[in-house]
Amino acid sequence: MIQYQLKDWKEIVPWQNGNCSTLHWFALTDAHYWFNFKGVEFPKYSDEIIREWKPENDSKFVHYPFARIFWDICEVIRHVENSVPNEIFQKINSLDKLKKYIELLKNWIELAWDESDEQFDEVYEVARGWLYCRRLDFGYLTGGPDCFLIRNEDQLHIYWFAEYQNDKGISLWSSHEGTFSCNYFEFIEDLVKSFKAFGLDMNKQISALLESNPTDLEIDSEQILTNQSQYEELVSAFENKKLLYADTPDWKHIVNTMNEISRQLESRI
Repeated sequence: MIQYQLKDWKEIVPWQNGNCSTLHWFALTDAHYWFNFKGVEFPKYSDEIIREWKPENDSKFVHYPFARIFWDICEVIRHVENSVPNEIFQKINSLDKLKKYIELLKNWIELAWDESDEQFDEVYEVARGWLYCRRLDFGYLTGGPDCFLIRNEDQLHIYWFAEYQNDKGISLWSSHEGTFSCNYFEFIEDLVKSFKAFGLDMNKQISALLESNPTDLEIDSEQILTNQSQYEELVSAFENKKLLYADTPDWKHIVNTMNEISRQLESRI
């Protein structure tokens, strides 16, 4: 489901720590990564932007430490584990409906919010929070796509839209929007396989680095090994459903708040 190409440690640009160059565990996870949704690769840069950038390599995928997306997936799954009830899912069960709901929230802020913190917290955050805690964070990327993971019963529904263009009007991403659905438990199983494979590759990466013992780099081998152990423990927690899952939301209250937002906007149109 999630795929990666881990860079060899010798190809990773060292981080600067004062006057010293260093490679810590996070930097050692430097990779290209993407999802493969039954042949649809996401996120993937467009051919046009690749030609504009004229890169030294021809990779069309995100280049960033893999640890970041791993941690972000763990965080979002804490919430996705709670199935969204049918009454709410029916309001966002297509890309168009999801976009309209996000637009509804935006319009409420612009047209109906009384600018009080109380109303913001008790109305807007209630109607928005349940959705955005299921949003996979790509905020570390320029023009990062929006990607929502919604579980309804035993099915997982993934929606993304990536409409960012640079100042020349060139689309950054190859797939501007899309959807993908699969069995939730199979999705988790596939993630675990990828995370375990990455852990094995990282063990080889770390061993090669420590055996080489480069004199021009500052290496805290003990900390690197500790971080690797922490990664493996988190993968084990992910696999054995021992993540610190979020509490089940008050779905009835959320439905009432969503309906109230719609009523307030209708009264102002």
